[in-house]
Amino acid sequence: MRKFMILMAAIVVTMMPSIAKASTTVGVTVSNITDNSATVVFDKSESDYGYYAMIDRNNAVSEMVQNYANMGITKTEQEVFEMFVSQYPSGFLYLADTTLHITGLNAGTEIPIYTISIDNAGELTGTFGKTVFETTLTTGGTGLAEIGLSITDVTSYGCHLETSMNDQTAYFYFTAGKTATFVNHNLTDAESVLNYLMDNNWETWNHDLIGSYGTADEPLSANTEYQVWLFPFNQNRELGTPTSQTFTTLSSSGIDDADVIQVSIYPNPVRNLLTVKNAEAFSRAELYNAAGQLMFQQSVQGSSCTLDVSNLKRGGYYLLLTGAKGTVARKIIVE
Repeated sequence: MRKFMILMAAIVVTMMPSIAKASTTVGVTVSNITDNSATVVFDKSESDYGYYAMIDRNNAVSEMVQNYANMGITKTEQEVFEMFVSQYPSGFLYLADTTLHITGLNAGTEIPIYTISIDNAGELTGTFGKTVFETTLTTGGTGLAEIGLSITDVTSYGCHLETSMNDQTAYFYFTAGKTATFVNHNLTDAESVLNYLMDNNWETWNHDLIGSYGTADEPLSANTEYQVWLFPFNQNRELGTPTSQTFTTLSSSGIDDADVIQVSIYPNPVRNLLTVKNAEAFSRAELYNAAGQLMFQQSVQGSSCTLDVSNLKRGGYYLLLTGAKGTVARKIIVE
């Protein structure tokens, strides 16, 4: 589950109302909505002592509901919200009407707001409320959204993916996995896959996606067919042309021992420039840190290439050389 953000609230003390029991819904007004901010006004009834409120910018409540459902447990959004309140009461409690200016939101995203009133004994006796607003989009147009997909350098454990949005695309949904997994979940066409992504609040992307799918540390399964789906939307949130491609990983590294021995990488340890000799079998070099983060990559042309590691911190790294036949990984020490 992605980490959720809790909006911390300052507690403003007011005179205790004479009516003990709360029975109303907290008023919520959202204005000044942009691609990354909004103004939220909470309006407490005079009959309420206070209220709990949560601006759920990362959909923590709905994700928790889904997590419980996956375990065969039925929980409502109200029950999950009250659970959060019981665990972090000071983070949600307000005792007076409050205006908040929220920033750091994601563009084109639905943001739910949950509220519930309390009486002067702190009991949740008010009416549960949910208000949803949507941030605006600043990219793309109103025409047909289209996105290109390039799958290259397929190995026994991964490949290289690149997407290319047209100028009408504001954002897109992306997912990839084993073809057999899609089939087992009855996700066999564009409509069923898209519905699954939207129902499960899948992450959206508003920029081209470039990088490796599968690494030496977190490999895909060898000799297995995988499927990639992309669903582009324009600024009006209208679906464009879905894109889907499949690829099959190699059965093994594809490079025999003789080829591996011929590759020469020096000096190691290295301070400034790392040289790769006899690199004809490879087209790309990638350097990862010990945590599996890609530090940089560059193309390999001809029989040798030079990598500048002078800006890297001291420590251990992994050099991956990838070509049409497969990938070779070597540990590099930067000193």
